[in-house]
Amino acid sequence: MRLYFLIAAAVVLMGVLSFCDAGADKSIFGIDVSDAEVVADTDSHGWLGDGERYLELKFSDASAEIAISKSWQPLPASERITAIIWGAEFEKDGERYGVGPYMSAELPQVKNGWYYFEDRTEPIDGATPNLNGGAPDSDSAADLYLSPPRNFTVAVYDSDTATLYYVDHDS
Repeated sequence: MRLYFLIAAAVVLMGVLSFCDAGADKSIFGIDVSDAEVVADTDSHGWLGDGERYLELKFSDASAEIAISKSWQPLPASERITAIIWGAEFEKDGERYGVGPYMSAELPQVKNGWYYFEDRTEPIDGATPNLNGGAPDSDSAADLYLSPPRNFTVAVYDSDTATLYYVDHDS
């Protein structure tokens, strides 16, 4: 019993220290987060790799936004990305449908800011992967109903509060 407790404690400690490791790369999509205050850091990934990592980071100045504006997309996000992050409704053949959100973390609605999205879902039947979330050449939330992303990483930066929300989702 004592050995089991020691092993469990070691696994938990390794998880806590993974983000705080002094030698670790402290950047998210090219943004230096080493000086950011960690407001929230949770990780539900299990032994098989399914789960979600959620980070909420608060910056003290606008340095992150300057770097973000060079490679991220401005909000509002496309209909498809909005549905993945916050959920959406659409109408098809006279019927109303709801899709998303496709993650457990509940990000606040951000009006002013930037986002970055990477779909890491493996292509099926020779389909081309799309870094904008799902079916190629489509910006429609309706397409998510049949083909939702299964593995993705999303970051949203709120310019009004200098807060970065990061989610790494694997299913």
